[in-house]
Amino acid sequence: MSNTSASTGQVVFGIYYANRSLSADLESTFPTLNLIALRVKVKEGDSVISIARRVQQDLHLISSYSTVGLWELRRWTGVELDCFVNFLHLGDASGETLATSSLHLESISNGAEIEEAKEAFASAVKPAFCSPRWLEDNAVRGAFSNALDIEASVNGRGLDIGVFGSASRISQDDAEKLTDQLGASLLAV
Repeated sequence: MSNTSASTGQVVFGIYYANRSLSADLESTFPTLNLIALRVKVKEGDSVISIARRVQQDLHLISSYSTVGLWELRRWTGVELDCFVNFLHLGDASGETLATSSLHLESISNGAEIEEAKEAFASAVKPAFCSPRWLEDNAVRGAFSNALDIEASVNGRGLDIGVFGSASRISQDDAEKLTDQLGASLLAV
């Protein structure tokens, strides 16, 4: 991995911890989702494997903090998460070598239409009952940014990577470049 701006760098990712129940009497089929922050330090000359080992160790260390709110993290550290990474486990791996394949981008909606709707909603006059005082002073308000979501899972002999975000956050070209870079990094291992 290279870091052109400095010999040591760091990035903070939002990590999904799914299906971790906060209550012992909550049914196991009831889905839960916790979001936690993971800081990854990269030193010049680090291999992807050494970085992955540190990430795995850190995940074990921070798992007890999986119920901390993103607004608390922001208040304590000043860090606002704008990217979440999710590696899905879909069963045991077959141990086969992953093969490269072609990239296929699938638009799930027209990003421009979504952005126009958001702008129209934001500029609309809202009735008083939509903005009660308790909501205006809510600690969570403003803690969740327009985030980028990256999801990956092993699928047979390939790796499926999804990049999700609004058109104002990432373009289709940038999403393609990102998946190309991720694929190249993994193939280099």
